[in-house]
Amino acid sequence: PLLFCFSLLGVFLSPNAFAQNITHQDELIYYTTIAAEVKDAAPKMQGLWGQVQQSIITAGENKTHQLDRASLDNLKNASSQNINDLERKIRAISVLHETDFDLNLKEFCISLLTDAKNIQQSAMPQILAVLEKGIDKINNQQTSTLKSFLTKGQELQYKLREIQNLFISYQNKHNITGEELRKFGL
Repeated sequence: PLLFCFSLLGVFLSPNAFAQNITHQDELIYYTTIAAEVKDAAPKMQGLWGQVQQSIITAGENKTHQLDRASLDNLKNASSQNINDLERKIRAISVLHETDFDLNLKEFCISLLTDAKNIQQSAMPQILAVLEKGIDKINNQQTSTLKSFLTKGQELQYKLREIQNLFISYQNKHNITGEELRKFGL
């Protein structure tokens, strides 16, 4: 009898036991909140990666191999704004209650945004230092950091494509229509 009680308790406390209380409206709010945050973040992340690549090209074309002060400040501000924006998005998604533990869209998206933020926080100070001193004075560690930053940007692109497939799976599984998404601007 005691084992039976613990078994029942385990069923009632399992994450899937709460799934029965989730309405279509809950699923829609969950989905659209996450989708809106990722939809807004993706072009900003891509834009910053592009801005870094363009800054490197521009510095390489200058005879000093440096980026001018205004461009450096612009890149630093863009990175800082992007980090703050990613942190806001992570918090907004984190407060949502998971509605589909099998797909776990929330955690995948938090992981993507956290990875993007961490990569920026670790790489941007070194990238800015290289662009300020001159790319012709880059050391091995900075070269490695720069290559890693660009590679990780490509990895994030791949992860973003995987998440887009998760969005489609979630939308199909939970019967979220295009009409419903249009009401939320998606």
